[in-house]
Amino acid sequence: MQLLLFIAFSLYVAFYCFAFGRICFQQENKLGGIAVMMLIPLALASPVTYFLIR
Repeated sequence: MQLLLFIAFSLYVAFYCFAFGRICFQQENKLGGIAVMMLIPLALASPVTYFLIR
C-alpha cells in the first residue's frame, strides 16, 4: 500500500511539473520552463530508485 501511494505521489509531482513548465513556456520564460521540465524525469525515476536502494 505504501508503494502505491509513493508511485501515485510521484505521478502527481510529474504532472504538476509538466503543467507548471508549460505555463512558464507560455509566458516566454524558456529557461524556467526547461528547469521545471527537467524535474519530470527525476519525479518519475523516484520509485525506480526506491526499488534499487531497497
